[in-house]
Amino acid sequence: MTTRRAPVEDLLDLSGVRPEDRAWALGLLAGPDAPDAASVEEVLAHLADALGTFPPERQAWAHDGVDERAAAAALLRFAPTTRGWLADHGVADELVRATLADLGQQAVVHRARHGRPGLGTWWWTALVAAGGFVEVGRLQLQLHRQPVALAAGRSADGTSVGPVAPGAWVLGLHVPARGRLEPAAVDDALARAAAGFVRWFGDLWRDGGAPVAGTCTSWLLDPALREHLPGSNVAAFGARFALDGAVRRDPAQVLLFVHDHVGGTAPHDLAGLPRRSSLQRLVVDRAARGDGGVASGHLALPAATRGSAGPAV
Repeated sequence: MTTRRAPVEDLLDLSGVRPEDRAWALGLLAGPDAPDAASVEEVLAHLADALGTFPPERQAWAHDGVDERAAAAALLRFAPTTRGWLADHGVADELVRATLADLGQQAVVHRARHGRPGLGTWWWTALVAAGGFVEVGRLQLQLHRQPVALAAGRSADGTSVGPVAPGAWVLGLHVPARGRLEPAAVDDALARAAAGFVRWFGDLWRDGGAPVAGTCTSWLLDPALREHLPGSNVAAFGARFALDGAVRRDPAQVLLFVHDHVGGTAPHDLAGLPRRSSLQRLVVDRAARGDGGVASGHLALPAATRGSAGPAV
């Protein structure tokens, strides 16, 4: 596969790099401090091999030994290739650009967590570059095969959720770290994505097997949030899912996502964290007690994936 080329400024625009991170990004692509060209080319080769393979999780090649700066440079350069691949599958350019702008968002998160520019979550951006992600409204949706069986269940909002067989196509739900999580926006994203993925990747399930379930692993699914924040957007989101297994206790992970906090959970680590919202207060108070964690669940997608392409997306 030939990697598509584009002017440097266009690469930054396509990847959603913010003004405060543009000098860092430009330095990755040109100049005396740019990463080793051979290392960049090696990452580009991995990205090309992964495109269209729909990896469900961090890829084996994307280990901690890969140079972060080389990976970031390669991802910036590879963005036009992913854009072209998604466009060839019929994904509207507006959605493609929103999807690829996740690199810029991850750079924002890195700066918030570490106080300097970087892309420590480049392995995540490599998943986006593989072509199975599309950002639709408030959600990122990731097409992949379900690795293990999921049992039928019932969500907290009373919806029956069917079983999912291992190897079945599913849409992984991810929530970008920005803005409010309004239920109506989530409904809209799920409906549009359910219709879109049928059309965009219909060659994968000509004989049946289009995804009928969405999966999610997140701190947002911890049932304690529904108990302590009834009526909130966070509670409404978690209530959509039938839980698969117990909550995995990990207060540090919750602090990372809610507060961009990369320190410990001892009292002196938590003392300076913001407590402006009810969610922030709850997360800090629970972390101080060693509580808070991550849960997994699945939900039934809107019926568009069961045979109708739905409206244009």
